[in-house]
Amino acid sequence: MDRYARSLKGEKPEGTNPFRLVTKDGLLWVEGQTVFIEWQGKPATLVFLTNLTERKETEEALRQSEEKYRLLADNSLDCIWTLGPDLKLTYASPAVKRIRGVEPEEAMKQTLDDSMTPESKLRFIEELERISPDVEEGKNIVSVLEIEQYHKNGSTVWVEMVLRALYNEAGQFHGFIGASREIGKRKEAQEALRQSEEKYRMLAENTDDVIWTADTDFHFTYMSPSIFKLRGLTAEEAILEELAQSFTPESRQRLSHKIELAAGDFEKGLKTSLTLEAEQYCKDGSTRWTESLIRPLYDNSSKHTGYIGVTRDISERKQAEQRLQASESKFSAAFMATSDPTAITEIESGKIVDINPALELWTGYSYNEVINKSAADLNLWADTKQQAQILEKLFQQEDLIDYETRLRIKDGQVRDVLFSARVIDIGPNKYIFSRVHDVTEIKK
Repeated sequence: MDRYARSLKGEKPEGTNPFRLVTKDGLLWVEGQTVFIEWQGKPATLVFLTNLTERKETEEALRQSEEKYRLLADNSLDCIWTLGPDLKLTYASPAVKRIRGVEPEEAMKQTLDDSMTPESKLRFIEELERISPDVEEGKNIVSVLEIEQYHKNGSTVWVEMVLRALYNEAGQFHGFIGASREIGKRKEAQEALRQSEEKYRMLAENTDDVIWTADTDFHFTYMSPSIFKLRGLTAEEAILEELAQSFTPESRQRLSHKIELAAGDFEKGLKTSLTLEAEQYCKDGSTRWTESLIRPLYDNSSKHTGYIGVTRDISERKQAEQRLQASESKFSAAFMATSDPTAITEIESGKIVDINPALELWTGYSYNEVINKSAADLNLWADTKQQAQILEKLFQQEDLIDYETRLRIKDGQVRDVLFSARVIDIGPNKYIFSRVHDVTEIKK
């Protein structure tokens, strides 16, 4: 309106004059262009008006959009930045100070050498070269890089950098826009995990026990090298095996049964452990007995994803158990078959834990009447003082042969006997293995 008022005073302001015009439908943005003329012999102005409302609204929307994204960039924890085709920063958001300790203006003056370690700069350049063909074709390419950058205090920080190619309205490459997020803690966690995995891998690969993992269908996904010592297979060969190739049918059935019983615990995400003794095939066709400790594996949502196990060779232990079982069978057979009354007594409790048929026949007591009873309960010793002397001598020398004494049987008779005994170990406990030979008739 100022320009219009000046024209009415005879001045001739040049150019166009945008202003808002009140109409019955509201306000309009218009642009006026003034032409000075004479009208009926007097100076006048001819004004041409152009409706600028749509353009002004578009400009305002653009301004608001730019302001919105500027606010977003300026208040983001990530550093938002733009990079020109010459690889120089044209914008850096304030977050660059939080991440690298430099002001945005300072960051925009830095070169790649100033901001990145040599290794990261090389990786950055190689990535730009890799995507260059796609950029030339105008593709909406996005790259993600982990870059080590310099901090103002002289240290370095790790950032995850996401960059995207920018194009102008004509579709011509205009530079890059990116966002950098600090990932120092994540890198530390990754490094700690790497070291932990390396440590456990070294442990797995240098122990005699076989460490393995498998999926929920028991397809092996990892096998430590010690499988070769156990079964004569390489780790690669063992991973490719099906259960039928590594376990005998009976052992495979035992494993399936244990897995079925624990299925409910696995669904609940419980840390249930299974122990399995199994007979496994070796590459040469022989078998070995193994003992495996098996635990379930879960993902972050507690979903059952597989198993981890530790398997060791127990062939020697099984052979020893078999020999022991055979020995015990022989002992039991001899114990039951001997004609002399024989008993086994636990030293700590003094209770009789086993007798042979000859003792039942000689004393008149049944098996059930004697088991878990002591000699005192049955009043077996005719002379309890002599009993104490015999036991003391037995504990001193752990062996006693044909010691003359007298014992009382069920009907009250006192019989002359030769008492022999020995201290034996059964498991962790000590017992007295005793035998008597009745010499009453001989003494008469």
